[in-house]
Amino acid sequence: MKQPDPSNPFKFEVNTGEVVTMVFTPIGVGPFVDIAVDGESLPNTGGATPTFMFSVTKSVGQTHFGHARCDFPAGTGSDAKYKSKISGSLGGSFDGPTIFKDDPSGEFDLQWKVTAAQ
Repeated sequence: MKQPDPSNPFKFEVNTGEVVTMVFTPIGVGPFVDIAVDGESLPNTGGATPTFMFSVTKSVGQTHFGHARCDFPAGTGSDAKYKSKISGSLGGSFDGPTIFKDDPSGEFDLQWKVTAAQ
């Protein structure tokens, strides 16, 4: 996996067959994260440290689209946040977006453009 623009933590390049892993570290909040890729909800395989994985199945030139939601229940401290790390099974590990409690929606979109076959 590659991140073509290091200042943009929302867009990545991947290979067909690669497995993408997204890890969310909750700080001052519980593990209230949901993510869907191409409209399909992914299961949290990491428990208290929400972890989500998917396999790149699209062809070169196509893009997988993800949508994530980080919730902050009532009573959560003002300094609460989620840090994310996004990595690929063929290499590449990047800091994803950090979502703060004061984010208006707690939601964001991700893109993984397929640039090569494995």
